[in-house]
Amino acid sequence: MKTLPLLASLALTLACVLTGARAQDFDRAPDENDLAFAKRVVGFADNADPHTTAVSWNGLQTLFVDYQTAEDYPERPLVALQRLANKYRAIQVTIGEQEGDTPDIALGLANADHDPAKELIVILSWAQMHYDVEGTLYEVRIFDGPEPGQKALTQLKASRKFDATCDCHWRDGTTKHFRFKTIAAVKAELKRLGY
Repeated sequence: MKTLPLLASLALTLACVLTGARAQDFDRAPDENDLAFAKRVVGFADNADPHTTAVSWNGLQTLFVDYQTAEDYPERPLVALQRLANKYRAIQVTIGEQEGDTPDIALGLANADHDPAKELIVILSWAQMHYDVEGTLYEVRIFDGPEPGQKALTQLKASRKFDATCDCHWRDGTTKHFRFKTIAAVKAELKRLGY
């Protein structure tokens, strides 16, 4: 479970490199709201349950958008629309895979390596309702900021410190808790680790 997100991120990055993918620039109308802009650029369906979060990330205005795909087992892609000069570029962050449910996503920024720039923290959470287990599965993914022309973010090894864990109780009476359910808890742990 630890290496699956790193492999998915590597595969996405490799696919972009091998196909010669380049970051595309997008204009934004002066009166266009975040959701309308995200829908136009990303192209999700009306019933995609989209969410947008606008932040300043290392001095650049960034609009994060996540939405639900329309497959039988929907996933939740997360895309960053980052402003450079007067244009925006779309950058693939990660995909919240189907794990018995489509995940909820929480976002935050903190230092997770030894450079001065902040990295992106993504917490995915999936509701789990099965015959013998009930609760929430959590996974923390941490990404380095984008480089010029980069089409997909790179997941950092610091993600491995958090693992993926079910905050659940089982029918046999077993209970397990996950400490990093919030951005604040992840930030505190990164600070404890010396970042």
